Amino acid sequence: MARILLIEDDEFLSETLDVWLSGSGYSVLPVFNGTDGLEQMRYGNFDLIILDGRLPDKDGVEICKQYRQEGGSCPIMMMTGNTGAAERDRGLAAGVNEYVRKPFE
Repeated sequence: MARILLIEDDEFLSETLDVWLSGSGYSVLPVFNGTDGLEQMRYGNFDLIILDGRLPDKDGVEICKQYRQEGGSCPIMMMTGNTGAAERDRGLAAGVNEYVRKPFE
């Protein structure tokens, strides 16, 4: 079973994604802030990381950048409401693999 780390501070969205992904056969670990998320990224064994672009305690792009600088290689999908090209380029340069725009269906 594939394991997904879900780092999202919006508890309603996190719960909705957790239920949907779990129902699709994935094992999901929801985390609600960047500090705990980065800790899980470092020491967990995940097949995918879904990372919110804006967390109350840390910037998602900076979390990704730090994880990649430490040798982390798990694919990262960034969820963000900021759709500007500069923000996307900043994320890709930090090691984000894919972007999903919020809101989404």
